[in-house]
This record gives sequence, C-alpha cells and structure tokens, in this order.
Amino acid sequence: MRRAERGGGREIPPTNFDVFECGNIQGILVLSKRADDPRIGNKLLEIANVKTDDAFKARQDIIRERIIETGDEPQLVVEVTQWMDWGFVTGGRSLQKWLTGELLNQPSEHPIFLVKRSNEQEEWIPLNNVAYYTPTLKDEWEQQRQINQAEGKPIEALVVALKDEQQTNTDIFTVVRADILSTSLSDTNQLPFVELIIAYSHQYRIQWQNQIIMILLWSIG
Repeated sequence: MRRAERGGGREIPPTNFDVFECGNIQGILVLSKRADDPRIGNKLLEIANVKTDDAFKARQDIIRERIIETGDEPQLVVEVTQWMDWGFVTGGRSLQKWLTGELLNQPSEHPIFLVKRSNEQEEWIPLNNVAYYTPTLKDEWEQQRQINQAEGKPIEALVVALKDEQQTNTDIFTVVRADILSTSLSDTNQLPFVELIIAYSHQYRIQWQNQIIMILLWSIG
C-alpha cells in the first residue's frame, strides 16, 4: 500500500478472488487486481459509505455489478469490504462462476439457471450439467407464459413440455423462480433481484415416487 501510494509497483500477487482491491484511510483506491482500473486514485463513495453508514456496516456482504476485466460485460459479484486502521480491502467472487463451480458436477435431474437481465431482456445461464442439455427450455417457457397471460392463468409455476431430438419422448418440467437475495448495485441504493430458475423434472419425480412405492411394497411384503 505504501509503495503504491508513493508511485511504486501496483502488482497484486495471484489470488482466487475475481475482484480484489485496497485503498487508504480516506477511501481512495490504491491497488486493484485490474491493472487498468480507471478508479485508481479516486475516492470510492460506496466504500466510504461502508465505513460511515450503519446500514452498510450491518450487511457484511453485497452483490454488485462489476467489470472484472477489460472488455468484459458487467458481472454480478459477491463481495465483502473490510475497514482496518490503515484503510480498506475488498474481495469478491463472480456469482455466476461460483454457482457454476458449485453446481456443475453435482448430481441433479433438475435444470438450474441464473437469470441475467440486459435491456429488459432475460438470458438464462445454465449452472449445472442437465441445464446445458435443455437449451430450448426458456423459449418453451416464454411461449407458455404468453398463453397463460392471454388466458388469465397464473404464471408463478409454469408447466413446460420438452421433446427430445428424435421427437419421440417428452419430459415435463414445472418451472419456478427462486429469488435468492436482493442487494445493491454500485450506483444505486435500489437493489435488484438475483434470481435462479429451477425446472423440476416430472419424469424423475415420478421415478422417485415409483421407487418409494416399491420400497413400501417390499417392506409390507
């Protein structure tokens, strides 16, 4: 920190964080994992709020949109800022990368997606393996949503039918939204939804129910 403030090297050793930055006691950013970070040398108002505003202090972590690397689109980053007597340090992980890493190899029959919004449009980002194999789920969900709206039916949990590539088998999904948490963007106090789309497979639910029935029958026998 002292070397950087005096104009010396600003290299930060490799870290597992996607966002990692430090600043001085005045809230001015001095070091950043992004070597080209345009905010270096500027006072970060949202960081100053963390130090002075009790509402910010009470919340240890926050989700904000951050540019992680040059040319990247803004990404949702879960981050924590800690103040010390010499200044502050912020560390954060990309929500999408973290969720994908946690869910990708987990055994699951139910597709899970992260909702990404841009210009009032939604993109469903697959987070586990089975979600990668149901790329048409969003389009089918959108068609069913429009039908339900036209007929005055609820759209909270839509039932969507998907056929396989050979058009022989059909799987039925109940698609629900999970508002996992609400938090703040860097330039507003109004916090956006962070939503997951979870599509519950009827096929595997029926298989599970049949397994339970067989176990019960064997137990009675």
